[in-house]
Amino acid sequence: MAIEITDLNVLNRMRGGHPEGKTCAILGDCHVYGQSLEEFKNAMGFEELHTFDVNGNPTHVADLNYPLDESFNNKYDWVIDSGTIYCCFDPASVFENILSMLKDDGCIFHTGNLSGFFGRGFYSLSPALFRDFYNANNFKIEFMGAKQR
Repeated sequence: MAIEITDLNVLNRMRGGHPEGKTCAILGDCHVYGQSLEEFKNAMGFEELHTFDVNGNPTHVADLNYPLDESFNNKYDWVIDSGTIYCCFDPASVFENILSMLKDDGCIFHTGNLSGFFGRGFYSLSPALFRDFYNANNFKIEFMGAKQR
C-alpha cells in the first residue's frame, strides 16, 4: 500500500485545514512517496503514527477483516486508508474498524481502486459507496476526486 505523490498533495491540503489532530492510523503496511513514515509523520505534524496490516512490517499486525482490539477505539484523529480496503475480503468490517478507531471529530482519507479499474485488489469500489456510507454516518465530505493513470 502506498501514498503516491498526487495523493500526498491532496492529503497535505486536507491536513492544512485540520492541523489540530496529532494521532494517525494508516491501514496497510504503507509506503509514502519520497519519504519514510517517520518523515511523513513529522511533515504532517503528527505526534503518533501507527500502521495496521496482516502482512509486511506494520506497527500493529492486525487482520482488518475482524474487529480490532478495543484499545484502538476512539484513539486516532486521522485514519488513512492507503489502498487497503479493497484488498480485504470483508470491506464492511474495515469500514467498522475505521469508525471505531476514529475520534468523534476525526478525519478519514481514502485512496483506492474505483469502479472500472482492474488489476489490483479484490474490489473496485464506487465513489457512491464512500459518499453514501459517510453521509449515512453523518460525516462531512470535504473532497472526492479521481486521477487517471
